[in-house]
Amino acid sequence: MSKTLENWLELIFGKGGTVILDKEMQIVMLAAAVGMAGVYIVSPIATEMTLIFEIPLVRAGELITAYTVPSIILVPLMGMLSDRIGRRHVIAFGFIVFGIAGGAIGLVNDFSTVLVLRVIQGVGFAALIPVSVAMIGDYYADTREATAQGVRIVGMQSVALVAPLAASGLLIVSWRAPFILYFVAIFAAWWTWRVLPPDIKVVREAGGIYISKLYKSMVRLDIAAVSVSFVIRFMMSFAFFAYVSLLVLEKFQYGAFEAGVIVTSYGILTLIGAAQSGRLMARFDPLILLGISLLATGVGLAAIGASSSFTMLMFALVIFSVGASVSAPIQKSLMVRFSPPELRGGTISTAMAAQSFGQAAGPFLMGILLYRGTVSIAFVRIGLVLGGIGLILAFIIRFARGRETSLFI
Repeated sequence: MSKTLENWLELIFGKGGTVILDKEMQIVMLAAAVGMAGVYIVSPIATEMTLIFEIPLVRAGELITAYTVPSIILVPLMGMLSDRIGRRHVIAFGFIVFGIAGGAIGLVNDFSTVLVLRVIQGVGFAALIPVSVAMIGDYYADTREATAQGVRIVGMQSVALVAPLAASGLLIVSWRAPFILYFVAIFAAWWTWRVLPPDIKVVREAGGIYISKLYKSMVRLDIAAVSVSFVIRFMMSFAFFAYVSLLVLEKFQYGAFEAGVIVTSYGILTLIGAAQSGRLMARFDPLILLGISLLATGVGLAAIGASSSFTMLMFALVIFSVGASVSAPIQKSLMVRFSPPELRGGTISTAMAAQSFGQAAGPFLMGILLYRGTVSIAFVRIGLVLGGIGLILAFIIRFARGRETSLFI
């Protein structure tokens, strides 16, 4: 590797930016990107799908909820399984299930079957996302670990540069066309199996002992509070993803293309913010950053709902996106640092099951609020309440950090 390339990578990502050249890190980025493609391809076309199938507009969020619900149960199981049999098996399985089920959506003819396939696709998502985070802890530590978390988010958000606009464009051809993109995940499985080494250490002790240790780890106040912060951030993010297409239709009478522009802009902004996470965490207290960023995410979401023009909406989107991009790698890094190495897959995946609850709960809560008001009002309410809760959680984590305090003592 040339010194010039190393300098450029450290300029972009901060110290340790060369991790992006590691094949293992590239697998992590690919897994994160594919998992989020399950959201980014569907988000801008969700409302159009309800029109095509002639169902109420408020059901648009079901396309996101169906995808995320399996993760609530399966993410912890996938993480524990990766501790027991190795990361490569679980990630390759996730790619295959994701690709086959997602691509098959374009072959069916009714909305109920679409939702069933989204649930199956969510099984693949449950395997990809938590294991990719645990892998970072396997290979990196300290500054390189913090930078790697940001690089992972860059990989995740890179798909947002093309997927929403590609989905919106393909929708012109047919509603089935965007889902063909998901078949790419099958090739990702093949590449992962070739590249990822099979000798990642696995846990050999009895299952009962492992579960007992995992439970004791998860009820520690610092780890539990970080887990709840995942719920808060993802409730806000997935409320946005599920109903941004309805918001722009209701407020400005815009369609799938404009929704695609908004989701793509979110991806670009979060990519830029995440790339700086390693540099920010090296300079400032991560927990102060976490509190501020969660509050900014909520304020930004509320401002998106309250915006009276498309220009104001895009300005609010900047606040929302920067908040989300800064908090995401910090949360992952805290979980890696707080988790015992031999329990890393199980601990992180259990925390991300809480994240999956947030992914499902955000659109569900928005759906309830829509029966009592407009989508604009729902955005404002969710943003202000959850942003405030996120700030409080950051203070709790700071108090509990480094202590063995349990939730039940």
